[in-house]
Amino acid sequence: MKFPSDLLTTSFLILVSISVLLSTTLAAAATSSRPLELISLLSIKSSLKDPLNTFKDWDLTNGFSRVGFHPIWCSWSGIKCDSKSKQITILDLSTRNLSGTIPHDIKFLSRLQHLNLSGNAFGGFLQSAIFELPNLRTLDISHNFFNSSFPPGISRLKFLTFLNAYSNSFTGPLPEEFVFLPKSRVPKPRWKLLQWHDPRQLWQFFETELASLSNLIYLDISSANLSGDLPVELGNLKKLETLLLFRNHFTGTVPGSLVQLKFLHALDLSDNKLTGNIPSEFSALKELKTLFLMNNKLTGEIPGGIGELPNLEFLSLWNNSLSGILPQNLGSNAKLQLLDVSSNSLSGPIPSNICLSKKLLKLILFSNQFTGEIPSSMANCTALSRFRIQDNNLNGSIPFGFGFLPNLTFVDISKNNFSGPIPKDLGNAAKLEFLNISENSFNTELPDNIWSSPNLQIFIASFASLKGKIPDFIGCQNFYRIELDGNNLSGSIPWNVGHCEKLIRLNLRRNSLTGTIPREISTLPSITDVDLSNNFLTGTIPSNFKNCRTLEDFNVSYNQLTGPVPSSGSVFSSLHPSSFTGNEGLCGGVVKKPCRTDGTGGRCSGGPSAAQEDRRGNSMDHSRSIWHWIICTDCRQSVFPGEIRWQIFR
Repeated sequence: MKFPSDLLTTSFLILVSISVLLSTTLAAAATSSRPLELISLLSIKSSLKDPLNTFKDWDLTNGFSRVGFHPIWCSWSGIKCDSKSKQITILDLSTRNLSGTIPHDIKFLSRLQHLNLSGNAFGGFLQSAIFELPNLRTLDISHNFFNSSFPPGISRLKFLTFLNAYSNSFTGPLPEEFVFLPKSRVPKPRWKLLQWHDPRQLWQFFETELASLSNLIYLDISSANLSGDLPVELGNLKKLETLLLFRNHFTGTVPGSLVQLKFLHALDLSDNKLTGNIPSEFSALKELKTLFLMNNKLTGEIPGGIGELPNLEFLSLWNNSLSGILPQNLGSNAKLQLLDVSSNSLSGPIPSNICLSKKLLKLILFSNQFTGEIPSSMANCTALSRFRIQDNNLNGSIPFGFGFLPNLTFVDISKNNFSGPIPKDLGNAAKLEFLNISENSFNTELPDNIWSSPNLQIFIASFASLKGKIPDFIGCQNFYRIELDGNNLSGSIPWNVGHCEKLIRLNLRRNSLTGTIPREISTLPSITDVDLSNNFLTGTIPSNFKNCRTLEDFNVSYNQLTGPVPSSGSVFSSLHPSSFTGNEGLCGGVVKKPCRTDGTGGRCSGGPSAAQEDRRGNSMDHSRSIWHWIICTDCRQSVFPGEIRWQIFR
C-alpha cells in the first residue's frame, strides 16, 4: 500500500516528538533519582585514573541511603557537606596520584567552596568548568603537570580568596582578568603562582598591575629565575601579609617602600644578589614575625629597631657582609625562636638578654668577630636546641648549667679563646648529640663523666689545650666519632674503648700517650679510621687488626712500636708506608723491612728517634688541617611554619 507523502511526514514528526519527549522525561527521571551532585561525583570517578584505588569508598552498592541526616556521598573520602543544606562544600582529592582530565560535570557541584587537586599527576589543560563554580573560595592545583595556557574565566570566581598553582608548567601570558579578582567582595586574596613556564611573564604582569592588587595578602614568586631590581610599587600592596621572593637573581637594594606594608608577617628575600643596607625603617613593621634576608650581599649594620619588633620570631641574615654589633635588645621581646647571623663581619658581645623569653630554639652566630663571654643566662635557655658560635673571638669559660638544658642537641664553640674547666654537667646532657670544643685554650682535664652523656654521638676536642688522662670509656655506647688530637693528654689509652661499639673514627694523634695499643679497638664492629700517630706508644700492633673488615685508614706513625706490621687484612696491604714511619722497631708488611727470626725489628726500646723529636717539635701546629666529617645529627624533614622556610640544618 502506498501512503501519501503528507501522511508520512506527519507520522515522522509525531515519532520524533514522542522520542524527544520520552528522552527528556527519562533524563528528568534520572536527575530526580540521581542528584546532580552525585552525577558529578560519579563522572569524576569514572573519568580519572586511580592507580591507588582511592575511590573505593565512592560506592552505591547500598543505593542512595543516608548516613544520619546526610546523603551517603557526604561520608565518602575527600567530601564534606554543609550541615544545613546537605550539599557538598569541600572536595579534597589531593595526593592520590590521580591522572586524566577533570570532567566538565564538575560544574554541577554548585555549592562547592573549597577544591583541592594538588599533588596528583593531572596534565594537559585545566578544566575551565571549574570557573563555573559560583561559590568557590579556595582552589589548589599545585604540584601537577598542567602545561597548557591558563584558561579564561577565572574572573567569574567572585569569592575566590586563595589560588595555588605552584609547580606546574602553564604557558603563555597570565590572563589580564586576574586583575579583577581581588575586589571588595574578596577581602583577603592569597595567590601562590610559581613555576610558570615563563616566570618572567608572571613577574611582568605583577609589575604592571601592582596598583590594582591593593587587597592582596599573600604573594609568592620564589625560585622563578627572576632578575632586576625589586619594584618600589611593592609598597602599594598595603594589605600584604606574606611576601616570598627567595631564590631569584634580584639585584639592587631592598626597597624602603616595604615599610608601608604594616600588616606584613613574613618577608623572605633570601638567596638573591641584593646589596646595600637593611632599611632602618623596618622597625615600623610591628607585625613582622619572619625576616629572611640571608645569602645576599647586604652591608652595613643591623638596624637597632629590629631588636624592638614585638612579634619577631625568626631572623635569618647569614652569609652577607653585615658589620657592627647585634642590637642589644634583640631577644628582649617574648617571641624570638631563631637567630642566624652567621658568616658576616659582626662584632661586639652576644646580647645578655638574647634568650630572655626562654623560647629561643637556635642561636647561630658562627664565623663572625664576636667578643666577650657567653652570657650566663644562656644556661637557662630551656628551649635551646642548636648553639653554634664557632670561629669567633669569644673568651671566658663555658657557663655551668648547659648540661641541664633539656632540648640541647648540637653545641659548637670551637675556634674561640675559651679557657677554664669543662663543666661536668655536660656529661648529663639528656639530648646532646654533637659537641665540638676544639681549638680553644682550656688548659684543663676532661671531666671523668664526659662519655656518659646518653645521646652524645660526636665529641671533638682537637687542639683544645687538654691535659691529664683520657677518662675511662664508660657509657660511650652511642659515640660515632671521638677526636682528641693535638692536646697534651698522657697515660694509656683505656682498654674499655671497646665499649664504644658504634665508634667509626678514633683520633688521638699528637698527644703524649704511653702504653700499648688496646686490642679492643680492633674488635669495634664499625671502626673505619684510627689515628694514634705522634705519641709514645710501645709494644706491637695487635694482630687482631688484620681481621677488622671495616677498617679503611690506620695511622700509628711516630711512636715507639715494635714487631711485625700485619701483611694481610682489609686495609694493611694497601696502606702507605708513611702510616708506620717513625717506628724503627716495626718490620714486615708495607714497611718493607725484614723481621728478625724472633719476630722483632731492629730497634726495640729506648727514647724517641731524631725524626720523632723533630715531629714533636711541631706537635701543636695548628696550621695542620683538622679532618671534619659531616654526620647529620638533626636529619628531620624540613618544617615550614605556614609557607615559611625553617633553617633546619644550620
